[in-house]
Amino acid sequence: MKYGGLKFRADTKVQGIRLAAVTPAIDHTAFPIDSLHWDSVIYADTVETWHDNFRDFDISARMRWDEPDETMPGHIPVTSEAVLRYRYTQTLWS
Repeated sequence: MKYGGLKFRADTKVQGIRLAAVTPAIDHTAFPIDSLHWDSVIYADTVETWHDNFRDFDISARMRWDEPDETMPGHIPVTSEAVLRYRYTQTLWS
């Protein structure tokens, strides 16, 4: 992580995280991902930037989901490769 004043950048690596263990934590009625019952092993390289208290937060990533050697009970294996970018900029209205 680099820190320069109130500007931040983090370069991260995700290695071997199980999707079936992550989805309950991000499940939401508007985004019911856990109900898909997917399982995979996640690998990703990410870059996050922001300033102050997460203003102009930006994340980009290259992500790969591999089929696990053993699928969690009640889940189905999925594979994927994705490049993603998400940016959140708070707009203040006068």
